Amino acid sequence: MNKPATTEIITRKIQLLVNEPDKALAGQVWQTLYRWQEVCFRAANTIMSHLFVQEQLPQMSYLADAVQRNLADLHKEPAGLLNTSRINSTLRLLSRQYKGQIPIHILGRLNLTLHREFGKKRPQYLQGEKAIASFRRGTPMPIPSADIRRLQAMEGRHNFSFRLYKLPFRTFQGRDTWDKPLLLQQVLKGELRLCDSHLQVYDKKLFLLAAFE
Repeated sequence: MNKPATTEIITRKIQLLVNEPDKALAGQVWQTLYRWQEVCFRAANTIMSHLFVQEQLPQMSYLADAVQRNLADLHKEPAGLLNTSRINSTLRLLSRQYKGQIPIHILGRLNLTLHREFGKKRPQYLQGEKAIASFRRGTPMPIPSADIRRLQAMEGRHNFSFRLYKLPFRTFQGRDTWDKPLLLQQVLKGELRLCDSHLQVYDKKLFLLAAFE
């Protein structure tokens, strides 16, 4: 009996340019990117802070007995403290706080990722062995693969263009004309799958941290 094929995820850092010849419009794209970056930086710290407080609440024995400390959805458990699921509690908060400032898909993926990361380190957090993670500006923004659209090869086949939430981008491969272009060509041919990736604004440059399966 044949064993099932195994896969791995590899990540490549691909520099991007704003694919817009009009300088004024290109400037607006950059303003949008910087706004998203600011929101992600603040949202990530907000998520981690709320997760830590939620986790610590049942341990706060100095609170009055009348204070409920059951971190369950009250719709599922009568004694529950939350009015929604735990993972949705932080997403609802962020959606209300940053409505219209950033695509909700980015916040949703950020929220899911940090819930998973918090869960992995939960024992160390509860024992005081590790401080909760903090984030700075420049933290990569998670991008669902389905939101990278209209990917196509440009003239010369070494660079590619695509749209992300209607914003136009193109790759800038420089001297790298083999590895990363080949991976993107394989995505177009259906030979590889582009997974959820990250967008990073760093030192006035833009990068796609592209994950390939």
